[in-house]
Amino acid sequence: FHPVDYNRVPMYAHFMNIERLNPDTLWESFENALASLRQAENEGAVGSLDYVSELDRLSRLGDLAKFFEIDFR
Repeated sequence: FHPVDYNRVPMYAHFMNIERLNPDTLWESFENALASLRQAENEGAVGSLDYVSELDRLSRLGDLAKFFEIDFR
């Protein structure tokens, strides 16, 4: 894994509370977002603001994974 060039990081990444961008922190954030979505689905809260926010976060984390060439599969 190469050092992060913070000048090239997508701007929204700076606002995602990810202190160190690396495969481990991105994976942990990805798992947390998935867990939040599953919990909202189980509680019947699909479509709530929290659900939509987590869905957006998951999408952005996926974009970051592509940016850093990280394969979560």
